[in-house]
Amino acid sequence: MTSGRTIAGADPHTPVIRQYLEFKAQHPDKLLFFRMGDFYELFYEDARAAARLLDIALTRRGMSAGEPVPMAGVPVHAVDTYLARLLKAGQSVAICEQVGEAHGRGPMERRVVRMAVAAGVAALVAGVAMGAATRVLMRLVGLAVGHPAEFSWPGTIAIAVLFALLAVPAAATAAAPRAVRTGGRWVTAAVAGLGCARNGISDAQAVVLAEGGRLWLLAALIVAFGAAVVAFGWLAQRVALGWAGRRVKE
Repeated sequence: MTSGRTIAGADPHTPVIRQYLEFKAQHPDKLLFFRMGDFYELFYEDARAAARLLDIALTRRGMSAGEPVPMAGVPVHAVDTYLARLLKAGQSVAICEQVGEAHGRGPMERRVVRMAVAAGVAALVAGVAMGAATRVLMRLVGLAVGHPAEFSWPGTIAIAVLFALLAVPAAATAAAPRAVRTGGRWVTAAVAGLGCARNGISDAQAVVLAEGGRLWLLAALIVAFGAAVVAFGWLAQRVALGWAGRRVKE
């Protein structure tokens, strides 16, 4: 990728391209989505890579440093779709958002949006969802064996908090390359699965269902717990990416 110096008066690049290159230097291993109005633009090698991976047009943005500037862009309202395609392809992305007002003294102020806040929100949302699903399934198990557990807010909140903590590995790796993202998702699923195996259906409850001729119900409950565990990590990552996308558009 073409690079430029950042010393005022010595840099041959236009102010916008200079700003882009400064952010790109901080994230050399990621495609930099650079917000410009209603579009996220990519320049130079990032533009060529995005055009190839997303099947979008590769154009030019005038001249900078005496050379044409390759450019590709995606509309802000559709950025979630494009981000999902890039992440599925194993490509990491950094999003540079406009945070200031337009003025005539240079390029608009921008900053790279971090995934940390989105990951925290996602872990909380996924934890609450998984906690609720687990409580419902445990209630069904209790009803099936004739000993329904009593509902308690402290217990429900404690379960939600625990699952929120377990969702962190998945949520924190939502924007990582595919191998890391998959690993984070399955770490969350494995630990959550261990917890469900220990507390979801006890040996005594399984025996009651089996001796009562309700093996089908036992199997259905086990499958339901398993499905919830597998969906847990996936949900945390989808919420993280979706919430980050909404934040970007604000």
